[in-house]
Amino acid sequence: MMDADGGARGDSQMTSQMPNQQQMERKQQQKEAYEEARQTLLHNALDQNALARYNSILLTKPEYAQKLEPFILRAGQSGQQINDDQFKNLLQQFSQQAKPKSSKVNFQRRRVDSDEDDDF
Repeated sequence: MMDADGGARGDSQMTSQMPNQQQMERKQQQKEAYEEARQTLLHNALDQNALARYNSILLTKPEYAQKLEPFILRAGQSGQQINDDQFKNLLQQFSQQAKPKSSKVNFQRRRVDSDEDDDF
């Protein structure tokens, strides 16, 4: 379609969408850069066995791995490397904290005196 000036209406819409597309591309690039930096820190913070254990936890219980990740990333930022035994200890600490306190319910049954038992 043409507008009164003889120009296409779509051209003005296209130019207004360009900044949004550029912003989306920038956000995507930032997200990719963050993800790459995160992966690098994880690989630097965990030795090979601990990384394999972390990856298996990530596949089986992703919510649990997300809770562990900040501690691992902090270790990577400070230059520490976590070996498999240290990672197991960290897992034990988290599992003890994550266990909900179980409540115990006791059922008390009423005893009914009945003459039926006396017949024998």
